[in-house]
Amino acid sequence: MEKRFFLLMFTVLFVMGSFFIMESPCYAEAQNEVVPGNAFIAKGTVFHFELMTALDSKTSKVGDPVEMKLLNDIVVDNVVVIPAQTVLTGKLKKVQASKLAGQGAVIRALLNDYILPNGSALVLNKKDVKFKGDRSYTGIASSVLLPLSGLFFKGKQVKCPEGMNFEYTLEDDIDLGIKSNGLAQAMKQNV
Repeated sequence: MEKRFFLLMFTVLFVMGSFFIMESPCYAEAQNEVVPGNAFIAKGTVFHFELMTALDSKTSKVGDPVEMKLLNDIVVDNVVVIPAQTVLTGKLKKVQASKLAGQGAVIRALLNDYILPNGSALVLNKKDVKFKGDRSYTGIASSVLLPLSGLFFKGKQVKCPEGMNFEYTLEDDIDLGIKSNGLAQAMKQNV
């Protein structure tokens, strides 16, 4: 009788858990040495992006190219440094599918340098853009009722469709390599 009860409970939890396993939305996570007197993009600046390359933790591979369109102007001291609609490119640095024990999938991308109008490079790849799948809370919940059963539930995969909008927040300042008083002129050169 006791054996049937545990088997029945395990079956019920497994079936209930399968209803909650879905593809998760993507979250992007988000540079620090600034030469005194240089203009910089401040820590906490939010880049609003539209993903132009679909990402999937099951099919994407390390080294695959990725493109993101900037949806907002990046402004420093009332000067547009990176205009909206600029397409930034990069490549995938890490692709990890979800694992057992509820661990969600992860995709990390590194952006290529952005070339400013004066020809200098703006280094955007000090920190990577991270897309991650959530943990499987169904597996965690089931392990409370039936110890160790959560080990058999996978976390959520990362599946980011082309056209998805997301935000990337700078964790550190990005030095533009241009003196603050010459920023406006530098952004006009070679335009």
